[in-house]
Amino acid sequence: RDANSISILTNSGGAFAAQTVAVGADPRGVAFADIDNDGDLDAVSSDHDDRTLTVVSNVGGTFMATATLSPGGNRPDGITAGDFDNDGDMDIAYTADIFVSVYFNNAGTLAGPFNFSSGGQNSGPLMAADFDCDGDLDIVVGGGRALLQDADGGFEPVVLPGVAGEVELADWDGDGRLDVGWSYSGFDGDSLGIAFQHPDGGFPPEDVFELAPELSA
Repeated sequence: RDANSISILTNSGGAFAAQTVAVGADPRGVAFADIDNDGDLDAVSSDHDDRTLTVVSNVGGTFMATATLSPGGNRPDGITAGDFDNDGDMDIAYTADIFVSVYFNNAGTLAGPFNFSSGGQNSGPLMAADFDCDGDLDIVVGGGRALLQDADGGFEPVVLPGVAGEVELADWDGDGRLDVGWSYSGFDGDSLGIAFQHPDGGFPPEDVFELAPELSA
């Protein structure tokens, strides 16, 4: 990221070739999605020091920076893509300090940002998933928080008890609901564990398991 660029490996018949594209200063993450609705994957980088997002379009297999979004305010960090408004276009969400911000894609044009409180600071990485099984995408961020999408298209933060650090989602117990695995390393110690989501939603304390300290180093 010190080179202020991203590199994309393209596969041609099993041979990989790198394309390097200049973006903003200190890119922290990249999301891949078909932003311009032409049937191939584009990229969007979160440029921390410039407080920008760079749209890198895929034009016939060649990647080039085609737009810079300048939301201002806090510095973007983690970034992901998903169809948050269920209109068939891929939108972009990113973390920036205490906020999760969303650019909604309307027929290839990104509109925003729309800012939602994450419920805490330094949210870092994030991912999109239908966390509460209601048919629309929610957002889960680092630090043990989720933003659940409501009926009006807004996002409300909730705390995931016992979860800290970076997270990963999977249905580990096969009950149809996403569970949360986490890893945390800090001055106050390390932890690694899984929080199982109850079939009716929520994370009861008896379903949150932290692995032994010697396994979390």
